[in-house]
Amino acid sequence: MSVINYASTQKLDKLAERKRKLEAQYAQEKAKLRARSRKARTHKLVKLGALFELVNLVDVDPAVLLGILDQSHEYLHDAVTYQCLKDRGHAVMDERNALKRTRKNGSD
Repeated sequence: MSVINYASTQKLDKLAERKRKLEAQYAQEKAKLRARSRKARTHKLVKLGALFELVNLVDVDPAVLLGILDQSHEYLHDAVTYQCLKDRGHAVMDERNALKRTRKNGSD
């Protein structure tokens, strides 16, 4: 084998190794991104489930819940109704948080 062919082969081998390492790094970063996306989605779903638990709707038939949500979707487009529902939601959350604080302070 000539010196030129040997040098070219060495260079190709180094490039192939570099490519392999970059592909492995790419796959690892892609997996991390998928994991972060799954965790974010799971967190969002848990928070939504907690809202149903907060208003004691966890034992309601899922089809009924879906019907309620579908029917109420129109409220999101009316600014006044939207704000009233948002205020009501904040009031429910504030009431719950106050109750939690009271229970916590009572147990100390």
